[in-house]
Amino acid sequence: MSDESAPPSLTAVVIAKNEAHQIAACVAALRFAQRVLVVDSGSDDATREAAVAAGADVVLHPFTDYASQRNFGLGFVRTEWALMIDADERVPPALATEILDAIDPAKTGSGIGAFRLVRRNHFMGRPLSRYRASHELLVRLMRVAGARYVNAVHETPVVEGGIRDLSAPMEHLTHVRLRDAFEKTLRYAILWADDMHARGRTTSLAGIAGHTLHRWLKVYVVNGGILEGGRGFMLAGFESVGVFFKYALLWERQRRDR
Repeated sequence: MSDESAPPSLTAVVIAKNEAHQIAACVAALRFAQRVLVVDSGSDDATREAAVAAGADVVLHPFTDYASQRNFGLGFVRTEWALMIDADERVPPALATEILDAIDPAKTGSGIGAFRLVRRNHFMGRPLSRYRASHELLVRLMRVAGARYVNAVHETPVVEGGIRDLSAPMEHLTHVRLRDAFEKTLRYAILWADDMHARGRTTSLAGIAGHTLHRWLKVYVVNGGILEGGRGFMLAGFESVGVFFKYALLWERQRRDR
Protein backbone atom coordinates (compact mmCIF):
# COMPACT_ATOMS: atom_id res chain seq x y z
CA MET A 1 0.00 0.00 0.00
CA SER A 2 1.46 3.38 -1.03
CA ASP A 3 2.19 6.09 1.51
CA GLU A 4 0.11 9.05 0.34
CA SER A 5 1.92 11.37 2.78
CA ALA A 6 5.29 10.76 1.05
CA PRO A 7 6.74 13.55 -1.11
CA PRO A 8 6.78 13.17 -4.91
CA SER A 9 9.51 10.76 -6.03
CA LEU A 10 11.18 12.28 -9.10
CA THR A 11 14.45 12.06 -11.05
CA ALA A 12 15.23 14.46 -13.90
CA VAL A 13 17.23 12.77 -16.68
CA VAL A 14 19.18 15.01 -19.08
CA ILE A 15 20.85 13.67 -22.22
CA ALA A 16 23.82 15.75 -23.32
CA LYS A 17 26.97 16.02 -25.40
CA ASN A 18 29.27 19.04 -25.51
CA GLU A 19 26.83 21.22 -23.57
CA ALA A 20 29.33 22.90 -21.21
CA HIS A 21 27.94 26.32 -22.14
CA GLN A 22 24.44 25.56 -20.87
CA ILE A 23 24.30 22.37 -18.79
CA ALA A 24 24.65 24.24 -15.47
CA ALA A 25 21.60 26.40 -16.22
CA CYS A 26 19.61 23.32 -17.22
CA VAL A 27 20.53 21.47 -14.01
CA ALA A 28 19.84 24.53 -11.85
CA ALA A 29 16.27 24.67 -13.18
CA LEU A 30 15.77 21.01 -12.19
CA ARG A 31 16.72 21.24 -8.53
CA PHE A 32 13.09 20.68 -7.49
CA ALA A 33 13.64 16.99 -8.38
CA GLN A 34 15.12 14.62 -5.84
CA ARG A 35 17.93 13.81 -8.24
CA VAL A 36 19.29 15.16 -11.54
CA LEU A 37 21.03 12.60 -13.72
CA VAL A 38 23.02 13.65 -16.80
CA VAL A 39 23.63 10.97 -19.45
CA ASP A 40 26.74 12.13 -21.31
CA SER A 41 27.51 10.50 -24.65
CA GLY A 42 31.20 11.38 -24.79
CA SER A 43 31.64 15.12 -24.45
CA ASP A 44 35.08 16.49 -25.20
CA ASP A 45 34.43 19.80 -23.45
CA ALA A 46 33.68 20.50 -19.77
CA THR A 47 30.09 19.20 -19.81
CA ARG A 48 30.62 16.56 -17.15
CA GLU A 49 32.53 18.85 -14.82
CA ALA A 50 29.94 21.63 -15.17
CA ALA A 51 27.08 19.20 -14.52
CA VAL A 52 28.70 17.81 -11.36
CA ALA A 53 29.48 21.32 -10.11
CA ALA A 54 25.81 22.24 -10.59
CA GLY A 55 24.71 19.29 -8.45
CA ALA A 56 23.97 16.54 -10.97
CA ASP A 57 25.11 12.93 -11.10
CA VAL A 58 26.75 11.96 -14.39
CA VAL A 59 26.84 8.61 -16.19
CA LEU A 60 28.59 7.91 -19.49
CA HIS A 61 27.04 6.03 -22.41
CA PRO A 62 28.43 5.96 -25.99
CA PHE A 63 25.90 7.37 -28.41
CA THR A 64 24.09 5.05 -30.82
CA ASP A 65 20.70 6.76 -31.06
CA TYR A 66 18.44 8.97 -28.96
CA ALA A 67 16.11 6.22 -27.81
CA SER A 68 19.06 4.22 -26.48
CA GLN A 69 20.35 7.25 -24.57
CA ARG A 70 17.00 7.83 -22.87
CA ASN A 71 16.49 4.14 -22.10
CA PHE A 72 19.96 3.97 -20.58
CA GLY A 73 19.09 6.92 -18.36
CA LEU A 74 15.81 5.33 -17.31
CA GLY A 75 17.78 2.29 -16.20
CA PHE A 76 19.52 4.40 -13.53
CA VAL A 77 16.34 5.93 -12.13
CA ARG A 78 15.33 4.66 -8.68
CA THR A 79 12.39 7.03 -8.11
CA GLU A 80 8.81 6.38 -9.17
CA TRP A 81 8.76 9.18 -11.74
CA ALA A 82 11.23 10.41 -14.36
CA LEU A 83 11.32 13.77 -16.14
CA MET A 84 13.15 13.50 -19.47
CA ILE A 85 14.90 16.73 -20.49
CA ASP A 86 17.39 17.95 -23.09
CA ALA A 87 20.23 20.31 -22.23
CA ASP A 88 18.68 23.14 -24.25
CA GLU A 89 15.36 22.95 -22.37
CA ARG A 90 14.43 24.87 -19.21
CA VAL A 91 11.76 24.12 -16.61
CA PRO A 92 10.45 27.43 -15.20
CA PRO A 93 9.24 27.58 -11.57
CA ALA A 94 5.57 27.51 -12.58
CA LEU A 95 6.05 24.24 -14.44
CA ALA A 96 8.17 22.78 -11.63
CA THR A 97 5.32 23.45 -9.19
CA GLU A 98 2.78 21.92 -11.56
CA ILE A 99 4.94 18.81 -12.02
CA LEU A 100 5.30 18.20 -8.29
CA ASP A 101 1.60 18.73 -7.79
CA ALA A 102 0.76 16.36 -10.66
CA ILE A 103 2.80 13.47 -9.25
CA ASP A 104 1.80 14.03 -5.62
CA PRO A 105 0.94 10.53 -4.32
CA ALA A 106 -2.15 11.93 -2.62
CA LYS A 107 -3.52 13.28 -5.93
CA THR A 108 -2.30 11.05 -8.74
CA GLY A 109 -4.12 7.79 -9.23
CA SER A 110 -2.29 4.58 -10.07
CA GLY A 111 -3.89 4.56 -13.51
CA ILE A 112 -1.93 7.60 -14.69
CA GLY A 113 1.28 6.59 -16.47
CA ALA A 114 2.57 9.87 -17.89
CA PHE A 115 2.03 13.57 -18.48
CA ARG A 116 2.50 15.65 -21.62
CA LEU A 117 4.37 18.93 -21.31
CA VAL A 118 3.93 22.00 -23.51
CA ARG A 119 7.27 22.90 -25.11
CA ARG A 120 7.55 26.47 -26.35
CA ASN A 121 10.15 26.70 -29.09
CA HIS A 122 12.62 29.56 -29.41
CA PHE A 123 14.60 30.41 -32.54
CA MET A 124 17.64 32.68 -32.78
CA GLY A 125 17.35 33.71 -29.14
CA ARG A 126 13.64 34.53 -28.86
CA PRO A 127 10.39 32.55 -28.54
CA LEU A 128 8.31 32.07 -31.66
CA SER A 129 5.04 33.86 -30.91
CA ARG A 130 3.10 33.79 -34.20
CA TYR A 131 4.36 30.59 -35.83
CA ARG A 132 1.55 28.02 -35.57
CA ALA A 133 3.88 25.15 -34.71
CA SER A 134 5.73 27.04 -31.97
CA HIS A 135 4.18 24.93 -29.21
CA GLU A 136 4.44 21.14 -28.97
CA LEU A 137 2.88 18.60 -26.62
CA LEU A 138 5.45 15.98 -25.63
CA VAL A 139 5.31 13.06 -23.20
CA ARG A 140 8.24 13.82 -20.90
CA LEU A 141 7.03 13.04 -17.37
CA MET A 142 6.42 9.33 -16.82
CA ARG A 143 6.24 6.54 -14.30
CA VAL A 144 9.47 4.59 -14.66
CA ALA A 145 7.80 1.20 -14.29
CA GLY A 146 6.90 0.02 -17.78
CA ALA A 147 8.32 3.09 -19.57
CA ARG A 148 10.67 2.75 -22.54
CA TYR A 149 11.62 4.58 -25.73
CA VAL A 150 11.34 3.31 -29.30
CA ASN A 151 12.52 4.72 -32.68
CA ALA A 152 16.16 5.69 -33.21
CA VAL A 153 15.32 9.19 -34.48
CA HIS A 154 12.48 11.30 -33.06
CA GLU A 155 12.36 8.83 -30.20
CA THR A 156 8.91 8.03 -28.82
CA PRO A 157 8.09 6.99 -25.24
CA VAL A 158 5.87 3.99 -24.59
CA VAL A 159 4.19 4.03 -21.16
CA GLU A 160 1.67 2.02 -19.20
CA GLY A 161 -1.46 3.84 -18.07
CA GLY A 162 -3.30 7.00 -18.98
CA ILE A 163 -1.70 10.26 -20.13
CA ARG A 164 -2.72 13.74 -18.99
CA ASP A 165 -1.59 17.22 -20.02
CA LEU A 166 0.13 19.91 -17.98
CA SER A 167 -0.36 23.56 -18.90
CA ALA A 168 2.69 25.61 -17.85
CA PRO A 169 5.22 25.72 -20.73
CA MET A 170 8.76 24.40 -20.84
CA GLU A 171 11.16 26.64 -22.74
CA HIS A 172 13.13 25.14 -25.65
CA LEU A 173 16.15 27.38 -26.21
CA THR A 174 17.22 25.70 -29.41
CA HIS A 175 19.14 27.17 -32.33
CA VAL A 176 20.40 30.34 -30.70
CA ARG A 177 22.95 30.52 -33.53
CA LEU A 178 22.27 29.30 -37.06
CA ARG A 179 25.63 27.51 -37.06
CA ASP A 180 24.44 25.38 -34.14
CA ALA A 181 21.13 24.76 -35.91
CA PHE A 182 22.78 23.36 -39.02
CA GLU A 183 25.20 21.20 -37.04
CA LYS A 184 22.35 19.65 -35.03
CA THR A 185 20.24 19.19 -38.16
CA LEU A 186 23.04 17.33 -39.91
CA ARG A 187 23.42 14.95 -36.95
CA TYR A 188 19.69 14.18 -37.04
CA ALA A 189 19.78 13.78 -40.83
CA ILE A 190 22.57 11.20 -40.68
CA LEU A 191 20.70 9.15 -38.07
CA TRP A 192 17.43 9.44 -39.99
CA ALA A 193 18.99 8.38 -43.30
CA ASP A 194 20.69 5.39 -41.67
CA ASP A 195 17.43 4.33 -40.02
CA MET A 196 15.31 4.74 -43.18
CA HIS A 197 17.92 2.95 -45.31
CA ALA A 198 17.94 0.01 -42.89
CA ARG A 199 14.14 -0.16 -43.25
CA GLY A 200 14.39 -0.32 -47.03
CA ARG A 201 13.04 3.15 -47.75
CA THR A 202 14.14 4.78 -51.01
CA THR A 203 13.97 8.19 -52.67
CA SER A 204 14.78 9.94 -55.97
CA LEU A 205 16.04 13.32 -57.09
CA ALA A 206 12.43 14.35 -57.67
CA GLY A 207 11.58 13.10 -54.19
CA ILE A 208 14.39 15.15 -52.65
CA ALA A 209 13.16 18.28 -54.43
CA GLY A 210 9.51 17.65 -53.61
CA HIS A 211 10.04 17.00 -49.89
CA THR A 212 12.34 20.03 -49.58
CA LEU A 213 9.91 22.40 -51.28
CA HIS A 214 6.96 21.00 -49.34
CA ARG A 215 8.70 21.67 -46.00
CA TRP A 216 9.56 25.26 -46.96
CA LEU A 217 5.96 26.02 -47.97
CA LYS A 218 4.56 24.31 -44.89
CA VAL A 219 6.78 26.24 -42.47
CA TYR A 220 6.68 29.63 -44.15
CA VAL A 221 3.13 29.74 -45.54
CA VAL A 222 0.88 27.09 -43.97
CA ASN A 223 2.22 27.36 -40.40
CA GLY A 224 2.69 31.11 -40.56
CA GLY A 225 6.46 31.46 -40.47
CA ILE A 226 5.96 34.56 -42.60
CA LEU A 227 4.36 36.23 -39.56
CA GLU A 228 7.69 36.01 -37.67
CA GLY A 229 9.42 38.35 -40.13
CA GLY A 230 13.06 37.68 -40.93
CA ARG A 231 13.33 34.93 -38.33
CA GLY A 232 10.43 33.13 -39.97
CA PHE A 233 12.14 33.26 -43.33
CA MET A 234 15.33 31.85 -41.81
CA LEU A 235 13.34 29.17 -39.96
CA ALA A 236 11.70 28.01 -43.18
CA GLY A 237 15.07 27.88 -44.91
CA PHE A 238 16.64 25.98 -42.03
CA GLU A 239 13.80 23.44 -41.85
CA SER A 240 13.83 22.82 -45.61
CA VAL A 241 17.62 22.41 -45.67
CA GLY A 242 17.23 19.81 -42.91
CA VAL A 243 14.80 17.86 -45.09
CA PHE A 244 17.20 18.16 -48.04
CA PHE A 245 20.02 16.75 -45.88
CA LYS A 246 17.91 13.76 -44.85
CA TYR A 247 16.73 12.72 -48.29
CA ALA A 248 20.06 13.51 -50.00
CA LEU A 249 21.86 11.25 -47.54
CA LEU A 250 19.29 8.51 -48.10
CA TRP A 251 19.75 8.86 -51.88
CA GLU A 252 23.53 8.61 -51.43
CA ARG A 253 23.18 5.37 -49.46
CA GLN A 254 21.09 3.89 -52.28
CA ARG A 255 23.83 4.70 -54.80
CA ARG A 256 26.43 3.04 -52.60
CA ASP A 257 24.33 -0.13 -52.52
CA ARG A 258 24.42 -0.27 -56.31
